[in-house]
Amino acid sequence: MDALPARHASPAIIEWTILGLALLALGGVLGGNLYQEKANIEARERERLLYQTQIVQQILDVDLVALNAVLGDLGRDFVQGKTSRDFNHRLETLNEALTGVRTLVILDGAGLARAADPARLAGLDFSQREFFQTVLNNPSPDTLFISPPFQTEAGVYAINVSRMIQGPDGRFAGVVTAILDPDFFIPLLRSVLSSPDMRTAISHGDGLLFLLVPDSKGVVGRNLDQPGSMYRRHRDSGQSSNVFIGRSYSTGDERMLAVRTIRPTGLLTDKTMVVTVSRKYAEIFTDWRTQAVFTAGLFGLAVLVSGLGFFLFRKHQMKYEREMALAARRIEDNERFIRTVANSVPGLIAYWDESLRCVYANYAYLEWFGKTPEQMLGMPMRELLGEKLFTKNQPHIQGALRGEPQHFERTLVKPDGSAGYTLIQYIPDMHGGRVKGFFVLVADVSELKNTQVALEEKVRELDILATTDPLTGLGNRRHFLEHALEEFNRTSRFALDLVYLMMDIDHFKAINDTHGHDAGDEVLKSLAATVRETLRSTDLIGRLGGEEFAALLIHTDLAGARLLAERLRQALEDSEAQTKSGPIRFTVSIGLSVYAGPQDTVPEIMKRGDLALYQAKDTGRNQVRVFGEV
Repeated sequence: MDALPARHASPAIIEWTILGLALLALGGVLGGNLYQEKANIEARERERLLYQTQIVQQILDVDLVALNAVLGDLGRDFVQGKTSRDFNHRLETLNEALTGVRTLVILDGAGLARAADPARLAGLDFSQREFFQTVLNNPSPDTLFISPPFQTEAGVYAINVSRMIQGPDGRFAGVVTAILDPDFFIPLLRSVLSSPDMRTAISHGDGLLFLLVPDSKGVVGRNLDQPGSMYRRHRDSGQSSNVFIGRSYSTGDERMLAVRTIRPTGLLTDKTMVVTVSRKYAEIFTDWRTQAVFTAGLFGLAVLVSGLGFFLFRKHQMKYEREMALAARRIEDNERFIRTVANSVPGLIAYWDESLRCVYANYAYLEWFGKTPEQMLGMPMRELLGEKLFTKNQPHIQGALRGEPQHFERTLVKPDGSAGYTLIQYIPDMHGGRVKGFFVLVADVSELKNTQVALEEKVRELDILATTDPLTGLGNRRHFLEHALEEFNRTSRFALDLVYLMMDIDHFKAINDTHGHDAGDEVLKSLAATVRETLRSTDLIGRLGGEEFAALLIHTDLAGARLLAERLRQALEDSEAQTKSGPIRFTVSIGLSVYAGPQDTVPEIMKRGDLALYQAKDTGRNQVRVFGEV
């Protein structure tokens, strides 16, 4: 009697070993998939954050290049003696036109303000200010000097951007400087935020934090250039852009941070600026952790069920050898146990034989199709599914009957008329190399699918918000620049005509001051409506910021563009904006610049359009001027 257990010990060990190795392999596959998915999520998030820093960089590049040109022109006019009593008015006009600038000042070689907007700064001594001393001690007429952030009298942080004024003898003759307005950059930084845990910031090249959105009290002005900080790692890398994971010096939590140095091509600066976009590292993997817990639970259940089932199988096998009389009852108990488990799980389980007649269906399967066990037993699959659905599933059915496992998705209509989204598996039942039938495993993922659809709709809504100006309904600056690059590529490829139109409302600040900002908003909306009615549907229209609007006139030469711009100017002059304080009439100044060929770029044609607009403003407003025409 002692020999019987010894004879069966070896096969049992082998079978347990095989089960253990199979479960280990399954765990390895699931773990490997989870690890790869986490890596993929991290890679996608890196690319997205870098792309968002690139958007901010491109906009700041354009603004810095335009501001550098304006400061250079002001310095040359000052040296040539073109200053007059109206020079302060000119600075006021430029200050209104320039995006992101709140103050313009021209200093002579002694540091005295010769002209300024606001005019109250004229006559003040700035000789001891850091930005003046920097230019004085490092004279370079071609360099744009970017000061570290400093706290203004109003308690906000600002940055001076300055150019040296070169005298007739080539020596230092003064400084022309502008103060960057942080209120301009806040909406720009906010536009790239797509989740509550995101932060975006602009820092000076020396490490001082200029802006942080959303703002954290006491953080702006902090020096990020600390040993071991992500800012220091980026600076030491020598790369223009990086992505780091670590503890943020500004917020104190662990984040994934994309950082990009702002260094406009062709522009010489003494310092750079740095833009960062970051997310809480833990928040990136919220959905992944849920998936991991769910997968681990399923794997644990599989281990438990398979281990318990195998244990019971071995127990029944040994008893079968010793007591044939008890075999039938034990098999029946085991079958009832399996049925109970199958009927307890939320998924649909069924078995169809090779003639496609139902042999078994669990409670969930019966409930889904609205059948009783008696109705389901022996029912043909074609009758249950209906002709249309059966024909649609037939390729998978034939594959399962050939011994090929099938995995696919299907939308099924329940007897109550509601739609259900399912993941379906056909698992062939092989015996002796022959398919006896196949198991059907159906997981109801309707809730998950509905959540996915809702999430995709929300993403579409967020994308519209990110590219549309909420006041006028026109494309915003980001949308305009992205599509302008596409039109430039198309124009270059097919040698087409293209004209850039830059438009600004005359005396818009006076409208706001006189009638209030609500009336100003109505003027902007009235202008946008008239522009849409006057320009063609093929033209690219956008609001660049404030009262500045732009359009790319597609397939249009200069003559056609001039007529179209004049018609638009007249239409706006004839229109009235209906406001609570009464109708308001207004005019616009328009600048045109013509596409100059394949070597032309979006920033260059916009710069020329800006200069033409300035010329229209300087020569009386309410007119159309073309760049290059006197």
